[in-house]
Amino acid sequence: MARILILQEDPSWHSSLRRCLEPHHELVVIDNTTAAIEALRQERFDLVVSRVHFETQDVFQFLRERKGDAALSAIPVICFCGLRSPLAT
Repeated sequence: MARILILQEDPSWHSSLRRCLEPHHELVVIDNTTAAIEALRQERFDLVVSRVHFETQDVFQFLRERKGDAALSAIPVICFCGLRSPLAT
């Protein structure tokens, strides 16, 4: 069972990711990049899953910070991009 940090500000995506991943993994959902960096520094995670597009934050700055920290740079990150269609809801 992996411990996965989900970096996502849209609550509708939280539930979708939980349905897919939670039966098999422990998830921690965080909705802002500053809190995500702090969580990575304080807790153990096996993977980060993040949306690329945020309304108010820069996920690329988060990625630069993570890469610049030797303790965090080994944690793999999966970024996804997508818009929900009316049919997907």
